[in-house]
Amino acid sequence: MSPPPASMSARLREIVVNVSPLGFISFGGPGVHVVLLRRLFVLEKEWLDATTFADLFSLSGALPGPGSTQLMFSIALVRGGAAAGVLALSRI
Repeated sequence: MSPPPASMSARLREIVVNVSPLGFISFGGPGVHVVLLRRLFVLEKEWLDATTFADLFSLSGALPGPGSTQLMFSIALVRGGAAAGVLALSRI
C-alpha cells in the first residue's frame, strides 16, 4: 500500500483529485462503481490491499444507503481521515 501524504491539505487534495472524476464517468449503477473503485484504488493507486477492500465492501453492504457510496466514504476515511471521508461524500 502506498503511504498517504503527510499533510492534511495534501491528503484532502489527493481525495478531491481522485474522487471528483468518478461522479462524471461512473455510469451503470453501484455495481459498476464498486468495480471502478477497486480498479482505481486497489490496482492502480494501491491505496488499499485486496483484503482491506473486501472488508470495506462487506461492511458497506451491511450499512443503509447505496453500497458504493458507503464504500467510497470508507476508502477516503482509511486514506485521509474523517475530513477526507466527508469530502469524498460531497464529491460523488
